[in-house]
Amino acid sequence: MFGLFTFFGRSREYRRLDDALNNAGLVAAAIPDAVKLTILRLLKEEGGTGEENCARAAHILAYCLLGSSEYAEYHGAQALAELDRVCQAAPDNPEALEVRIIILTLHSGLAHEQVQERFSFETQND
Repeated sequence: MFGLFTFFGRSREYRRLDDALNNAGLVAAAIPDAVKLTILRLLKEEGGTGEENCARAAHILAYCLLGSSEYAEYHGAQALAELDRVCQAAPDNPEALEVRIIILTLHSGLAHEQVQERFSFETQND
């Protein structure tokens, strides 16, 4: 059976995100489509799916999936320090893109063990 994406092709936004994920050290094909589509939706809410926003989301996702050690090996200690600074401030703003991507990886079961240990978000029952 033909998949929707193979029949019509992937959108420009989707390909832009795939490129950003590959540049961030991930294999875009290994990331579930549902996660990528959710990230695109989050980016649209955040202000757009341009290259800069896709790269920002891809680096956050790479950090969450690779863990801090492997992320530092691929991008260097300075990039890790910058991303750590951003992620440390993230819980203060629960609507921030960083927080939403971290939560997405935690709920999807994709988050690296280091990320799972570092971030412990709790859901509230209304």
